Amino acid sequence: MRDKLTKPDKILMAAYRLLNKKKVFSAEDLTVKSFELFPADFALNGYPNIPNSNQIYTAVMGAEAALIKKGFIKKVGPKQYKISDAGTSYVETSLIDADKIQKDKVKKNTNREDLTKMRSFFDNKITRE
Repeated sequence: MRDKLTKPDKILMAAYRLLNKKKVFSAEDLTVKSFELFPADFALNGYPNIPNSNQIYTAVMGAEAALIKKGFIKKVGPKQYKISDAGTSYVETSLIDADKIQKDKVKKNTNREDLTKMRSFFDNKITRE
């Protein structure tokens, strides 16, 4: 993981985490998830327990809309967004360690015996033809 994440990076990570529940999310969903993951960064000034939606809206709806301009988030409707393949790839390769990706996937550790069987299967002359 990079040492210092920018606010747009954090918002993109929140969008990535929303993939566990939905492919298309609202600006409000993104605000809540960003605040859940990074409350110190996305709290309303003077109100640490309330999210500041303006920071999120600026990143996805403002004149600059950095995440949309970079192609990491796509607008699919009024205040409706989805993370793009480029955004997903950027998060997985640049923002979080591959070993720590948590997308509610079940991982199966393959033992040595199964690996040997798979290798012999794929090395088999008939399989390669």
